[in-house]
Amino acid sequence: MIEITGILLQSAEDSFLQVGVFVGALLLFFGYLNYRTAGAVVNLIAEQKRLQVVIGAAFGMSPGCGGAIFVMPLYVRGVVTFGTVVATLISTMGDSSFVIIARMPKQALYIHLISFVVGVISGYIVDALGIGSSLVQAAKEPPAPAAEQSEAEPQPASRYPHIGHEAGDAVSSALHPENREVQGSLGYEITHRGWPVYWVGATLGLIVGFLLLCQLDVNQWVGFNLTRVVGLGGAVLSVIWLVAGRHTVADDTHGEAEEKAASLTETLVHNAHETAFVTFWVFVAYSMYAILMHVTHLDLQLLVEQSGVWPVIVCACIGLIPGCGPQIVTVTLYIQGIIPFSALVAHTISQDGDALFPMIAMHPRAALLATITTTVPAILLGVLLYWAGL
Repeated sequence: MIEITGILLQSAEDSFLQVGVFVGALLLFFGYLNYRTAGAVVNLIAEQKRLQVVIGAAFGMSPGCGGAIFVMPLYVRGVVTFGTVVATLISTMGDSSFVIIARMPKQALYIHLISFVVGVISGYIVDALGIGSSLVQAAKEPPAPAAEQSEAEPQPASRYPHIGHEAGDAVSSALHPENREVQGSLGYEITHRGWPVYWVGATLGLIVGFLLLCQLDVNQWVGFNLTRVVGLGGAVLSVIWLVAGRHTVADDTHGEAEEKAASLTETLVHNAHETAFVTFWVFVAYSMYAILMHVTHLDLQLLVEQSGVWPVIVCACIGLIPGCGPQIVTVTLYIQGIIPFSALVAHTISQDGDALFPMIAMHPRAALLATITTTVPAILLGVLLYWAGL
């Protein structure tokens, strides 16, 4: 039991100092870019009919889920093709992209370029074959629940401009269910008033994490175990933020993505959510792996190597799970050297991140077809790369 406790404490410390703080820095950078450009890119994709697939893939390739989330209502409104949806979902890595960028930037570049190219090719093939075209026509008709809404059931309001749809349109109620954070609640007060506290902790962690990355003995300088204090303190803060923001398997909702794109303050608030979310799921991956090794003494990497092509197929199937949590775990396994590059590629192409949730809410049949469609090239390319020895 003492050994398990030690594993959990070390995993919590490492997840914050080795990954979480660097992800937080990346989130601030890309969050600001998203704040400045999201609305303009959505307008561009609606106007450029012939280049929708390429623009969708490029938008989805941006780290995080916001880009892909904004494309989904455009399809339901009949503005973009189903091939554009497929291209966007294939190219997105969701929040797991921040993890690999922070730890393995060169591999991150490769995987993003591969997913972009596969997304564009797959998107044009889907449109050429007419896959999903009948769903597009059906989707132009307002869903019954939204069309039949009464005055007693008003659509959820938003303080910020909508992106990808209009206020009160046929998809608005599906995209804006009751917020996870209710104004005035304890969770809301913690995340919307206390976000500077989280970023102070993340900044301190970034400094310590950078010094550790430079292989400097910080603890010897200060005379006590500073890395344990800062690492566990940041991990505890992350759990508090995770609970307060009610983020579990999924991170972004469409409404929260709109808030980030419209308000710099909301970007800081929600980026704190995302940093905590990623830190937690990296902790899950680290601790699960370390405990499994401690209890079973298995050589998991050797087991994967001896399993042939099956890890590639399994990773592609894990990508069928909506949300970013399981995807972060899988990417972390690659960073730890447990699964091969071919399995990572299959997983990245297959997974849809948080973008699938709004599609499930608006048009479940289209969501099912889209996630199955993205899994086909994932398995094909993953198997080819495995046979190539990657």
